[in-house]
Amino acid sequence: MRRLLFILPLLWGIACTGFDQDAAEEEIALLVAEDDGHFVTEELSIDLAIPESLAIDSAWVVTRITLSTAFVSESLDIAFNQEFKGDTIRTIGDTATVKVIRKYTGILTSTIEPQEGGTSKDISRDFGSERTQWASYVDEKGWGISGYSFAEERSDTSIPRIYYLVVQDNDPDTILKSTVIADLDSFPAFSAGNTYSLLLRTTADTNDVVCFAKGAEVVRFIPKENMAEEWTDRWEAEVTLGQDPLILGVINRKALGEETYPADLDLWIIPLTE
Repeated sequence: MRRLLFILPLLWGIACTGFDQDAAEEEIALLVAEDDGHFVTEELSIDLAIPESLAIDSAWVVTRITLSTAFVSESLDIAFNQEFKGDTIRTIGDTATVKVIRKYTGILTSTIEPQEGGTSKDISRDFGSERTQWASYVDEKGWGISGYSFAEERSDTSIPRIYYLVVQDNDPDTILKSTVIADLDSFPAFSAGNTYSLLLRTTADTNDVVCFAKGAEVVRFIPKENMAEEWTDRWEAEVTLGQDPLILGVINRKALGEETYPADLDLWIIPLTE
């Protein structure tokens, strides 16, 4: 994993407690920099063919989506547990919340064809994005990670968002429901070569976004059937995992068909644990 490039300064005062904050920051930064399992740094290259017609408006259909990103920079923000006593802020050296921020550049390209025949064209736009991941650390005779979030990515408009995910195989004990911070002790082991069912919920309904997952191959989510009318934001897919993290993506359909519309997408990256 790449070494962290810099550490953002803490923005609050510290009372004298005997807690060595500089040493704690250094130790936590080293742990994060060496953690290849939980803080994934994937640069993405995704090629999604659309075998069936995917209409984006009355005139055009999408036949292919390609997405690529390249790493630019990384920063780390560490916030220790605090308590307030009157006008004094006291830093407690028992827990810390860590935010890892990675910035990327990328290109989103969609190949579209007219519905009534004619010449296809590619719509390609550059974007800058920010991938953020949170984690909890505890000090138990040495700092250690106790929970972490999935790495989420935002592009320049951030209208479509993933906010609910279920991952499950045939074993009823192997199930993950998305949370802000996942407890490592309860995080199931997702293994390469296994096939998993995915249930996804987004902030936009199925008419507005395209959802995909990248495991050993790239697959599209389909709208979940037999749901109540107001539940039009549920999607389902089945994916076989490869050796790399599982990647989920949501792209605004307007970003695929309008050349002036920003490259609007959201990504979640879920590490595998054997």
